[in-house]
Amino acid sequence: MPNKCLNIVLLVLVCLLAFSTYAVSGDVQSNEENRVPSLPNIQLKSWLQKPGDTANASHTELQAQVNQPIILFVEVSTPRWFTAGTQLSLPEIANVIVQKPSQLAVNYAEKRAGSTWSVQLWEIHLYPQQEGHFVVPSLRVQAQVSVQSRDNVQSEMYTQPLKFNAQLPTGLLTPSSAWINSPQVEVTQKWQQSSAELKAGDAITRTVTVTADNTLAMLLPPIFNRKHDLASNHYQLYSQPIKLLDAQHRHQFQAQRTEQQVYVLQHGGEVTLPEHSILWWNSRTQQLENVRVEARTFKVAHTLTSWMNYYKNSIAILLLFLFGFSMLIIAMRRFYKTRPQPLFWQFSQVLYRGDTGEIRAALYAHLRRCSSELQMSKLSSASQWQIVANQIQTQPISFVQGWLVWCKIALMRRRTIGQIGLQKALPELDNINRRY
Repeated sequence: MPNKCLNIVLLVLVCLLAFSTYAVSGDVQSNEENRVPSLPNIQLKSWLQKPGDTANASHTELQAQVNQPIILFVEVSTPRWFTAGTQLSLPEIANVIVQKPSQLAVNYAEKRAGSTWSVQLWEIHLYPQQEGHFVVPSLRVQAQVSVQSRDNVQSEMYTQPLKFNAQLPTGLLTPSSAWINSPQVEVTQKWQQSSAELKAGDAITRTVTVTADNTLAMLLPPIFNRKHDLASNHYQLYSQPIKLLDAQHRHQFQAQRTEQQVYVLQHGGEVTLPEHSILWWNSRTQQLENVRVEARTFKVAHTLTSWMNYYKNSIAILLLFLFGFSMLIIAMRRFYKTRPQPLFWQFSQVLYRGDTGEIRAALYAHLRRCSSELQMSKLSSASQWQIVANQIQTQPISFVQGWLVWCKIALMRRRTIGQIGLQKALPELDNINRRY
């Protein structure tokens, strides 16, 4: 009997122990199933800043310039650490170019209230293309960090909308103007000739590179004025593809635009390749400047083909003149075959033969025809003419001197005829008019 009671007591104790074990295991399983990871401690901050402003500058509505970069900073921080890449959406703003200079954020750690915080700083550049008020919409940020329970928790956050205002930097610029907004602009120009001694048919290659800080290559205006270049007929112009390059050097952004033109020379002579200019708003000095691409003059030798092509109009006129003159000579020769030759032609032949006596006789014959005088000295009483008349009598007569005397006699004849034409037909009428 006592043994039977002891067995019953042991059986009851075993049952109680099994039940308590089952209850404890059930509570543990229930706690494991109902546990919720704690929320991560993540801070999100965003702001706008112009180049040169102090860090974390606050603006209710930032004032900027057209084509000037505006930096949108997005800061994500946590007292834990990031366990995955942070995803950041880019804003879409009308008439604003949005560029993300780097696909990676700047990661660093800093002390806040005695705790070490992990920080990711994202940078987005905004370039307004026209005047007006702009709003940067909320950006979606997805970050994953660790929590105290050693789990990874992903959080989705949104930045606050930001505002800025853009306007032209000076009234000298218009919305249609092509210009550069930059603190530093540099222009380089290179020339290359197909041969050392240029001649028609050779080529000159002109390469101009514009480099500007704190801007984009797509915002750099054209360098060459194609309409101005095409206005010349001294060369044929061929443009090469434009090269655009954006680079970053020690957190300094640079834009580069390279244009190349090939001039194929068509004619000889001096060829001037024109000057070009670019408007530049110097954001450092706040002044509008003019960047010049200097012109250059080349000496080009002619080839036979280029010479004929260059002077084709003059050659055509000369040939027409020679043809007309030759036809006139032929017609005159035919005309004077049956008629006496003109006196000036006869006199020129006498001068060509150079016989002084024959020349003197021809001059006296011309004197008699023009003035009916028989002596040279009688034609004029001027002292200079008297000297000429004496030289004709005593010295040999040259070709030039003979023509001068011939023309002088003809000129004096005209003066004599003019004086005769002015004489009054009835001079007695003057006496009658005085009486009445």
